[in-house]
Amino acid sequence: MGDEVQAMKAGLMEIADIFVINKADRSGARQLLTELQAMLGNTQPPSTGWRPPVIMSGNAYEPLTFAESTAALGKKIEEHYIYLQNSGALTERLNRRALAEINDALKAVILEPFIHNLEKNGELQKAVEKVKNRENDPHSIAEELAQSFLK
Repeated sequence: MGDEVQAMKAGLMEIADIFVINKADRSGARQLLTELQAMLGNTQPPSTGWRPPVIMSGNAYEPLTFAESTAALGKKIEEHYIYLQNSGALTERLNRRALAEINDALKAVILEPFIHNLEKNGELQKAVEKVKNRENDPHSIAEELAQSFLK
């Protein structure tokens, strides 16, 4: 379990653009800030050149503190957006998102009905049995099923 948690934390460290520590007025928030900054300092600089900042967000019930931390967060978001625009990373991200949406749509209109038909006529269960009994491997089964679909 510990290794899984570490892997999840590592993944989060790689994908975040900005880290926000909410409820920064609570005990442990400063320690979390220090630990996050240390973890970020121990990682390779991102290929994008943007090192995610860590922002402390105050208590919503203390309007002055909350307003200041919200303004700081807004400023970092704006800085990041400008960075994304100027570096070309925004276009790259939009392209990746559009590609992912197209892939999802293709799966919905092609793959899902195909799998449904395989389930309906029993071919999918036969394929499962072949893989389970080690008579065939998943990749070969997929190629075989795809060939039958493409004919």
